[in-house]
Amino acid sequence: MVLGPMVLVVGVILFMIGWLGFAIKAFGESALWGLGVLFVPFVWIVYLVKFKEGRKYFKYILLSAVLLIIGMIISQAYYMY
Repeated sequence: MVLGPMVLVVGVILFMIGWLGFAIKAFGESALWGLGVLFVPFVWIVYLVKFKEGRKYFKYILLSAVLLIIGMIISQAYYMY
C-alpha cells in the first residue's frame, strides 16, 4: 500500500539530485553550457557526449526514471485489485 508512493518519492528525490548535479557540472564548465543545458532542448545530449563529468549524474537520472516507472506500476497494481 505504501511501497508504490515511497518508490515514487525516492525516484523524484534521486531525479532532483541528478539534474541539479548535472546542471552544476554544466555551469562549472561555463555559464553558456549551464544555461544551454537548462533552457535549450537537447543541449544536454551534446554536453554528455563532449564532457564526461556529467555522466555520473546522468546515471542518477536514468535510475530515477526506472524507479518512477516501477513506483507507478506498483501503485496501479494496488488500485487494480
